[in-house]
Amino acid sequence: SFHSDRFKNRLGIISDIHSDLGVNLSFMAVSIGYTAKVNNWFGDDSNRTNLNFNFTCSRFSANISALSTSGGARITHFGDYDVDGFNYKFDNIEHKALSGELYYFLNDKKDSQAAAYCYSKYQLKSAGSAIFGFAFNNQRVNLDFSDLPKDMVEYLPELKPSYRFRFADYSVIAGYGHNWALSPRRWLANLTLLPSVGYRHSYSESSEGRKD
Repeated sequence: SFHSDRFKNRLGIISDIHSDLGVNLSFMAVSIGYTAKVNNWFGDDSNRTNLNFNFTCSRFSANISALSTSGGARITHFGDYDVDGFNYKFDNIEHKALSGELYYFLNDKKDSQAAAYCYSKYQLKSAGSAIFGFAFNNQRVNLDFSDLPKDMVEYLPELKPSYRFRFADYSVIAGYGHNWALSPRRWLANLTLLPSVGYRHSYSESSEGRKD
């Protein structure tokens, strides 16, 4: 949902539930995955794809994901438009996202984060490691309301025909992870804490303008 000084009434939009089918290929430190939405098999015209690449070794881990979605949304709140169970199908929406993370493990000689999360290694003695990282997230959202029924638009007279949102997040991460090697051997428990601090800004081309 979003609002602004000029847009006093709230507009709520939610995504439909998506069913994905994909494949993930892993070889040693490298993993590549691709998923696509299968709702189309059941008459849904929306489209969604997700591509993921991951590289993990003892010293660091890197991940990048690209997501693209169009259609497949519903308007659930439209200002003072009061209809019981209001749920309007809304397909004039596009969402694209590019995100990535990079983690560096300081104590890679004794501790293996991959042993807990990638199943590529075994850690036989309990140990932990400080973790440092960087993450980014770039989002693009386009909304087109030009095809909405006139009786709905009357409840939000200041609604623009279209909105564009583009913003990015950049975060630095510092935390700690610990593996407990349990008996019998090759059982493992892990606790990882990764607080972060970041910077977000919207681009000047966004409907809300440049903000930091």
